[in-house]
Amino acid sequence: MIIVKLLSALVTSLIFYCSVSLFITQFYDEKRAMLLFKQRISKCSFENTITYAFISLSLGLVWFTNYLFLIPLIMAAFFKLIKDKRIKFHFTRRSVSLLTLGVITNIILCVFLSTHIYYILFLVMLLVPELLVVFFNYVLYPYESLIKEYYIKQAKEKIKHNKKLKIIAITGSFGKTSFKNYLYTLLSGQYTVIKTPGSVNTPMGICKFINDNLSDFDDYMILEVGVDAPSTMKKFFKIFTPDIGVITSIGEMHLATFKTLENIQKEKMELFANLKGEQLKVYNADCDLINVKKYDNCLEYSMNEIEILSSDINGTKFRYLNNSYNVSIIGKHQLLNLVGALKLSIRLGVRGELLKMRMGLIKTEKHRLSVEKYENTYLIDDAYNANLKGILEAIDVTMSFVGTKGIILNGIIEAGDKSYQINEEVAKALNGFDYIVLLDNAPKGLKETLKKEKLAFKSFLYYHDGLSFLLKKDLNYILLCSNAEKEYLK
Repeated sequence: MIIVKLLSALVTSLIFYCSVSLFITQFYDEKRAMLLFKQRISKCSFENTITYAFISLSLGLVWFTNYLFLIPLIMAAFFKLIKDKRIKFHFTRRSVSLLTLGVITNIILCVFLSTHIYYILFLVMLLVPELLVVFFNYVLYPYESLIKEYYIKQAKEKIKHNKKLKIIAITGSFGKTSFKNYLYTLLSGQYTVIKTPGSVNTPMGICKFINDNLSDFDDYMILEVGVDAPSTMKKFFKIFTPDIGVITSIGEMHLATFKTLENIQKEKMELFANLKGEQLKVYNADCDLINVKKYDNCLEYSMNEIEILSSDINGTKFRYLNNSYNVSIIGKHQLLNLVGALKLSIRLGVRGELLKMRMGLIKTEKHRLSVEKYENTYLIDDAYNANLKGILEAIDVTMSFVGTKGIILNGIIEAGDKSYQINEEVAKALNGFDYIVLLDNAPKGLKETLKKEKLAFKSFLYYHDGLSFLLKKDLNYILLCSNAEKEYLK
């Protein structure tokens, strides 16, 4: 029966692999991982029901058989793996170290522990694998701290060596990535500029970027700063001190970790409090929660500063300071970010004729109201948007187009105590869609409100199944508020 025990070690190792994969998507953050675990364990799904049924059977057999009680646990693990296998594993030094330590420890315990004691470990791995991942993460903490300090010191030396470098740090509940990329496009025609790629916005992600990319010839370095919990901002200032700070927005994001909107506001405003001296502070004047009364040298931007001349699925034409611009972006939020980047570029001395030319290079970032065409259907991809204001804006933009429409979404997951209320508001905004598709992990408030409003919807476990359903309907527009990578919260 040693085969049964070794098979148990194999499946528990696979479960640990999936749990580490999920832990990576939460930026190796213990609190975020446990919050997501609570959300997932509370879902009533086929896999969960079968898993608990086999666990109950195993508990019934444990006192009557020698090894056979492990068989139902293996079956329970199988059904758990069916759901968890789609979480992508990112091979990094840290993730591989965590996975290796966990798997080796698991195999050693399997060999040397008695069957009944290992059974308890198997149960823990099956029911609360996140706890074991967090435990091993803490075991690695001293080693990881030494590695972090080394990379931080290296990054600080590179910054210190470039005497002319100006650092622009951008934070906000939403709009960070778009503002960053627009600003990079506009500044690059006149200056040597580098920016963090994609949505890289964590302290160690930025640290690695600096070490790999910063040279002595760069004029500006644009960094996206992401904060998802109190006291996160100070981690960035251990690496760099910004010359220019940008706050794009303050809203109800990450309420599960921040708890209150006031905590979010306080954390975001820390950026302005930690600039070098009285350096430039750029902010969205349309956001009432950005309070700059005690600060000098501020540059505000607003949608009131531009005039929209025309807008359709292919882009927008607008006027700013007596100049007309055509850009291939849609939505007021994206235009607002562009106005901010444009205004800051002018402040930093970019020439007018060059700005006009660079505006033609502006493109919508993928998953941020980007548009693609599939046969006769326009796919409006807003999958990276996870806040109420942004989703309502995407819905409003889609509703402005004439034709049949569908939407696929999983609502706003990380909304804390306001989850029901926020998702209720999202549901009420879906009245104009011909077809509504939800993912199975959609919040209770979204599903229940759709039923109350008598809005028909279809639910799918996997994103690609839901999207396939919509594509078969030959719609004119499909709004994507979720994608395969976002089935598990980021």
